[in-house]
Amino acid sequence: MSTKDYKYKKLSKEEARKLVRKLAGSGLVLISNHAQQRLIERRVILNDVLNVLLSESMTVSDGEPAIGGYTYRCSTKKFTVVVSFTVRGDGVIVITVFKAERKA
Repeated sequence: MSTKDYKYKKLSKEEARKLVRKLAGSGLVLISNHAQQRLIERRVILNDVLNVLLSESMTVSDGEPAIGGYTYRCSTKKFTVVVSFTVRGDGVIVITVFKAERKA
């Protein structure tokens, strides 16, 4: 892995998608305290989060500026998982998770 600063550099949607899938596939996923609370409140299990991060059909939003870097919304039909990266890009941090809203 290069010494590129992943936390403070905005990645393209495709770069972020590839990095999320690679890191999640290697088990390098950290769950923030906030995300742990939301998992419980929203009755979402960790396996659902991992399924999103590993999904070939996952779409990733443009990076959104956040305190200390950028966040990316990783979405499937059922869930959205908001993530950021560790500074060296050797881990993905789950910030929060929510169920996709159903359209009537």
